[in-house]
Amino acid sequence: MDKMVQEVQEWLNVTWPEKFMYDETGTESGSFPVKPDGMTGNTTVKALIMALQLRLGLAADGAWGNMTTNACPNINSSITDSIIIRIVQGGFICKGYNPGGFDGAFGPRLQGCINVFKEDLGRPEDNQLTPLELKSLLTTDPSLKVSAGTYEIRSIQQFLNREYSSLFEQKLGYLPTGGIFERKTAKALIYAYQKRIDTEADGAIGTNTYSAMPSITVGHSDSELVKILQCALTCNGYTVPIDGNYTDAVKNAVTAFQNFVRLDLDSTVILGSVNRRTWSALFQSKGDPQRTANACDCATILNKEKATLLAQNGYTIVGRYLTGTVLSNKVRVSKAMTHEEIQAITNAGLNIFPIYQDGGADPSYFKYEQGFSDAVKAVAAATALNIPDGEIIYFAVDYDFNEAQCAEKIIPHFEGIAKYMNETVMNYKVGVYGARNICSTICKKGLACSSFVADMSTGYSGNLGFTMPENWAFDQFHEYSFLGPGISFPLDKDMASGRYNGFNADTKCGQNNYRDCRLHRNMKLKSDGYYECSLCHYKVPSPSLQDKSILDGLDYLKVIALEYAYGIMLAQEDNYGIYFHDLWDKIYQIRSKPEYINKYEYCDGDGKCMFIPPEIDPTGVSYPSSQLNDPVLVTSSNINKYNGVFHEITATAMDTIFGFVFPSSLAQSIVSRFFRKFNFHRLVANSQPAMISDSSSSSGLER
Repeated sequence: MDKMVQEVQEWLNVTWPEKFMYDETGTESGSFPVKPDGMTGNTTVKALIMALQLRLGLAADGAWGNMTTNACPNINSSITDSIIIRIVQGGFICKGYNPGGFDGAFGPRLQGCINVFKEDLGRPEDNQLTPLELKSLLTTDPSLKVSAGTYEIRSIQQFLNREYSSLFEQKLGYLPTGGIFERKTAKALIYAYQKRIDTEADGAIGTNTYSAMPSITVGHSDSELVKILQCALTCNGYTVPIDGNYTDAVKNAVTAFQNFVRLDLDSTVILGSVNRRTWSALFQSKGDPQRTANACDCATILNKEKATLLAQNGYTIVGRYLTGTVLSNKVRVSKAMTHEEIQAITNAGLNIFPIYQDGGADPSYFKYEQGFSDAVKAVAAATALNIPDGEIIYFAVDYDFNEAQCAEKIIPHFEGIAKYMNETVMNYKVGVYGARNICSTICKKGLACSSFVADMSTGYSGNLGFTMPENWAFDQFHEYSFLGPGISFPLDKDMASGRYNGFNADTKCGQNNYRDCRLHRNMKLKSDGYYECSLCHYKVPSPSLQDKSILDGLDYLKVIALEYAYGIMLAQEDNYGIYFHDLWDKIYQIRSKPEYINKYEYCDGDGKCMFIPPEIDPTGVSYPSSQLNDPVLVTSSNINKYNGVFHEITATAMDTIFGFVFPSSLAQSIVSRFFRKFNFHRLVANSQPAMISDSSSSSGLER
């Protein structure tokens, strides 16, 4: 609590009790009570404006308009009205300055405060406050650098207040100089730019401004225009000195910005030089609506003709909805993707990025429970459409929320989404669609991994004064009617950054990295002995189908013995099911030896053969006869390898395989039956070749 601020608040209560009374017991008696808590905020500064309006004989509404400006005198040493001086002193106290007391007297400390405040704003020091400077004082806008601000942005704000404030002071007031890029600074830059290129300075980029935009490059002679370029680059995160010189450093910053927003894909853009496309992108979120687009999104279900036409017009990826309806000709029609549409889009050579929006255009929609419910519906729809595991689903926030509302509503909503996404066996990732600030906030919280930016709404509070999210994947910047022979439907032009390329009917889970371990959560064993992903239909042979070609002879025989033991025990599952996991763990240990890394197709991200839980017959089907019936030729060259196989298998079965609590009678039975099934011949060196073979004609495991 600030004792000086509390004194200001108490003075307001005493001087105008019918307006501001709010005593220490919490009793409110004024029409606009001011709690004397020593905390500066909107209530207190608004009360100071109301006090000034009351003193000037105006309606006290706390909103500083033209009438207040016209009635307010310049504040200087000639002012003798102690009430007005107290209001000014109160403004400085609430702003964090020390005016030398709160006594209604214009003294040297107050005079010094006035000049320091004007210097902080970037205004010339002349020992007085103009009405508009007093208006800036009676706000919660910072005039000193705040912790989140930068000196570079603060110097730009001071520069604009000093050189161009006459263009915007009536509408915007003076810019806050806390060093944070925000909407007033963004608007002021447009005013300054319009003034410099000799077009109407209204703070909005329209047809006249577009047509007047010059092309400039290294060495450009208009230093003031270059300064504005340097300001715009710095505000967009590409800091350069504000000195009016278009140097190679400025060229490099321009190039970096152009590459980041993908203006490098536009044929009219020369990297390092600034034309209409680059100016527009620097000053407003949507940039130039005429720029090249390589992506789009729509609520129309696409058929072969529409998808083909999109591809012919240069689009490579299209955003489509997982669920929901849209109003068309006063009738609600489905906007949800279908299997047929996915195939048609794929056949046209396009990819798809999925969007979820069943509402989201109203503030009351967003809450934790709704987010959880949305995630359930989105995952169900994506799975039903066979959208590969690992793809990004963009959840929409189609509303202009400010920062406080984002914290109150949007963050809990996405926490609900994250909760379900962490619970489901699917591995779909979360993306966010919304204004720049919403996308950045949600992603910084770790609640989304990718941004689909609603940039065409340039006036959104979450767009104006905010830089493009670092992880943007799609930039929506223009809506129009897409036309073709007998075809017309609404389409949004997007730019794809390349950070996420979407999917099509042929996309595999994990994209090109099929061995990504997330793939195997969806893979099921089929009757042909292959594992197949239920979403992308990628197939790999089961390890049992590859054992013989991968394992050395002894390891192969051990695996056969283990699988054979499992087959016998399976018939007595009620008695011996507790041992199944141990059997398969022994098999896994053999298959995952270092020498077998990256050889099995059914493997994890490290190249190790996947562990197969003991559920059914190890391949799901009977063994092909070729796996067990092909004999192994024993000759003088390999007899040492196979000599003692009986003893090795016996040891493996009795000690290694069953090296846990296991009935010895069952172990003996399994080994005995294994020996009868496989007829091995032990030979000595230089003897005639013999065969180690499966003497059974059965094509499956003996049960």
